[in-house]
Amino acid sequence: MRRFVWIWLTLLGAFWVVRTLVSAATFGRVDQGYGDLVQLVLVPAGQAVLLWWVTREARPTPRQVLRALITPWLAAFFAWDTAIAALGWLLPESPFFTLLGGWNLAGLHNALQGVAAGAVVGLSAVRGRWTLGERTWLALFALWLPAAGLSFLIPWLGGLPERLLLALPAALAWPAVYGALYVLSVGLVLRVQLIWRERAAAPAWLLDLAVALSLVATAIVVLNLARHPYLAEPWDPIAHLGAYWAMTALFLGAYRAFGLGRPEA
Repeated sequence: MRRFVWIWLTLLGAFWVVRTLVSAATFGRVDQGYGDLVQLVLVPAGQAVLLWWVTREARPTPRQVLRALITPWLAAFFAWDTAIAALGWLLPESPFFTLLGGWNLAGLHNALQGVAAGAVVGLSAVRGRWTLGERTWLALFALWLPAAGLSFLIPWLGGLPERLLLALPAALAWPAVYGALYVLSVGLVLRVQLIWRERAAAPAWLLDLAVALSLVATAIVVLNLARHPYLAEPWDPIAHLGAYWAMTALFLGAYRAFGLGRPEA
């Protein structure tokens, strides 16, 4: 996933620069409509997926991935997690089952996942045999996980741009604050993924899955907010579902990684 992110960001920058220069030189203007934004997001993403797949080094089969990820207790947890997601999708109007966050089943579920995952990663960082740099990154990850999980239950991120960047209009403050937080979060997850990948494949794959799901949810949010000041149906529940499953992948990755730093791991 680290390679994919770098490939995508490189192609995104190159595509934006070339399209801007060609439009300015050919038509004397640079179109900035909704269709242009869709192309800017989706075209480099599609190219990055193809390039990453063709040039990837390790080629694990789906059977190898499933064998590494699936254990009896993980299968049972996944069934429970899927049931909550299905109820939220089928009953979007229900305050108790909705996936849109708040004090409900999905919100409590994700908050508990974040707190539990943070506790496991923190315990692993303290008890395991890690280098000082690895222990620092794991400690930061352990602090970040509960904050990420609790954001589903308590909207503590709401209004943050207005409080931090009072002088900027909302159209600039929101991308600046939330964009920076998202980039830092993805960077932290990918750094921990690199630490775990040196010892076991399954936890690293789960963190890769979490980043991939978050990228899909983020792309949906960006494309919708560029056209409306809200998430239009049916994209709102889809974006929340992506974030919901990303939190689940982080939780499962944390538990599969528990004990990697011990001598016998």
